Amino acid sequence: MSTTKSCLADPYTLLGMLQRGRGAGYLLALESSPERVWPLLVECITNDPRLDKQAEYRADYYGSLIIETEMDITPLGDYLRQNDGPDDRFWNIKLAIETLVSLSTCHNPKALGMLHDYLSYGFHWRDTIIYLWVADIEGALDGVDLTICDRLSNDPMFRRDF
Repeated sequence: MSTTKSCLADPYTLLGMLQRGRGAGYLLALESSPERVWPLLVECITNDPRLDKQAEYRADYYGSLIIETEMDITPLGDYLRQNDGPDDRFWNIKLAIETLVSLSTCHNPKALGMLHDYLSYGFHWRDTIIYLWVADIEGALDGVDLTICDRLSNDPMFRRDF
């Protein structure tokens, strides 16, 4: 799975339409075989194609397609583990976190579990807690206090940054 920025695909291809968040891309994805769509969704989420990441919200778009095509979200959790860190890398994982939050609002326990797992190691844990709090998902913050306390006890860098 590539973590480098790529150019947008041709706007009339399925990938190009999904990168741009087009409704025609959504409909074409639903008509296509899931095996064709899944790698394209992973590509879009892990190589965030948005021009303005603050104004363009795509998590629900991609999350809905994940649900409709019954995609396994394990690659998103793997991507978070492999690409987390300080610096400006949050922009690299932001769409993956937002998509997992979107899936969690649709009662996807695996997505919520991945977010809780991320809190146990992730550099952008504060943002993730805020996303979960704002999403107002019942039970989404259960156990987060214990995870943070565990990190405070066992992770000197976390304790320093806290």
